[in-house]
Amino acid sequence: MNLSHIHKIYHNKDVDTEVFHDLNFHLEYEGLILLYGMSGSGKTTLFQIMTGLDKDYRGDIIIEEKLEYITQEITLIENLSVRQNLTVTCPHHKQMNEYMEYFQLSQLSDKKIKYLSNGEKRRVQIIRSLLNQPQVLLCDEPTASLDYDNAKLVCEMLKEVSKQITVIITSHDYPLLSEYADTILHLSNRRLSIEKAGKKVQNQALINEEHHLPHKTIKDYLKASVLLHKAHLSTMLCNLLFICCILISVYSIYYYVGMNHEAMRKENWIYSRNEVQLIPHTKVYDKFYDQTKYEYSDIVTKQEILDSALTKQTDIVAYAIQWDAHFHWLYGNEYYNNDAELTKTIYQNVPLVPYTSFLFLTDLETSNWQLSDSDTWVRGYQLLQQDGLPLSEGTYPQKDHEAVIGAELADYLCEKRIFSDRKALIGKTLNLELGQAEAHIPELANVTYPVKITGITAFSNKYERRVFFADSVLGKAFAQQYKYREDKMIYNEARFLLQPDTDPEEFSNFMNEKIDLKYGSFQAFDLNKELLNENLQSSEVNKHLVIFISCLVIASSLFGIVYMSFYYRKQYKKELNILHRYGYRLYFYDSLSNFITISIAVIACLLILPYLIAGINIAGEQLLHRELLSYDSEVFNICLLSVSVCYILFMNAIAFLYRKKR
Repeated sequence: MNLSHIHKIYHNKDVDTEVFHDLNFHLEYEGLILLYGMSGSGKTTLFQIMTGLDKDYRGDIIIEEKLEYITQEITLIENLSVRQNLTVTCPHHKQMNEYMEYFQLSQLSDKKIKYLSNGEKRRVQIIRSLLNQPQVLLCDEPTASLDYDNAKLVCEMLKEVSKQITVIITSHDYPLLSEYADTILHLSNRRLSIEKAGKKVQNQALINEEHHLPHKTIKDYLKASVLLHKAHLSTMLCNLLFICCILISVYSIYYYVGMNHEAMRKENWIYSRNEVQLIPHTKVYDKFYDQTKYEYSDIVTKQEILDSALTKQTDIVAYAIQWDAHFHWLYGNEYYNNDAELTKTIYQNVPLVPYTSFLFLTDLETSNWQLSDSDTWVRGYQLLQQDGLPLSEGTYPQKDHEAVIGAELADYLCEKRIFSDRKALIGKTLNLELGQAEAHIPELANVTYPVKITGITAFSNKYERRVFFADSVLGKAFAQQYKYREDKMIYNEARFLLQPDTDPEEFSNFMNEKIDLKYGSFQAFDLNKELLNENLQSSEVNKHLVIFISCLVIASSLFGIVYMSFYYRKQYKKELNILHRYGYRLYFYDSLSNFITISIAVIACLLILPYLIAGINIAGEQLLHRELLSYDSEVFNICLLSVSVCYILFMNAIAFLYRKKR
């Protein structure tokens, strides 16, 4: 090492201060070299010039030896253990245990740095520098902030190290260090002088190539990144929370803006937005049933309904036509209640109108299944366009005693523990009951109708349990039971399930023009009127409000990420300086570290998202009586990719700004 004619000036705001004036130094001594001087004389500055940390000077420097510099500041990663600190910086060195034994740190190898004394921390720094195999070790104030015993222990250890390599130390503690120093240099009046000369170096060969630490491998980068993530677990968890909030917010925006066409189709099935009904206009209060019912209704036949919708049949997935006993057809307020004769007279004076709703009885393979009356009601639909009904399991019905059941019905059966899961339902047989028992009308007695389950719909319905048959199956079943021609059977209620892309309002207007209706009209499904519990009121989600809240969450999460980075910036810079000093490329390390963070966040989101969406939907059911989100893997993957790329770029930009500022 040779320093020639070094001039160094500190350019302060008010005045310039010259630190070195024509300073010369040639390293020709071995052993322990003490460099002392008054505070502010430039001891630390000289070390920084030697190691290349300070390049704002004039003069020439030739460095042939490999240097290691131990600063006054404790440059260790506080949240890592002694061994982890050494492993991160020097992962492949085989002498680690030997050095820890010699420096009396073996018992503390798994203890975190922040719990060590200053003397112990100094020794860890010395070990780390020695593992880097230097020829010259520069120690800036190694005994600072140490009591006498610890200071003496450090001096003894450095003296032992100086037998192998040259050790240069700076200190104010001249009396102690002079006892161990082989050579003493005095820095004063901007120049360096020799007070005590030691033994000169006999061999000044350059350090061999084999002494260099090997280049850091991907494994080293991964190990360092994982260790530092564990060291800052709370920070990482906060970032994971912010990322999850951003992800669910982006997913919500994507969902509600309407870019997810499949999700909108699903909502139409779930909330019956693709349903059109024939609904009477006038209601009256029924004293016997203690509820409001429709007073008059129009009478239609199946042929009339389907012929009218002939040009629109490609828009119809399924239809349900039935006689609703809650309608007081033709008789207005003339209640028959418990009057058996009047009841029989009414039914004798009108065409036979079977009550075409369904009731569950029992599963043929389960003998102990008991249901209450409120559990048994379902609505039967007949399919016109089978491929328009999305299935999650099984196939479409082809024969008379086959049917597809709704996902809501399948879930209900599983909930009752009748079956373990949906797939177990396929191929099972359920007995359905045609009509509703009417004690005074033998012709309307209940009839068991066995149904083999061939499939399950992909989507549940919120307001009714459904069973889907092939076209004409129900009409044929009722006609056979009641010994009545199917084309003569009349109905006072009709429902259409449309393709999700069909406009129900347009279809309703079309049907109203085709059929001459007196007491009612075809209407699109009304969420507020058709809830099973009439005391509840469904609410539409304000999409603009959802988007606004999602954007607010994204902005808040980004602010949280920036704040966390700013709050821990000093610690972050310190750790990056350590990694950079020991051969890590920071851009690559930052990218890999951010990739690990986002990968953990992705895995966490994949695990918790179904539960998170379920929780959001529970809140939606309580507040708005509807689901707010549904899981779509394709959309979620798009959001994952977008958020991941943006997060890595965003965090790399923050790291770049910090490094640039430094």
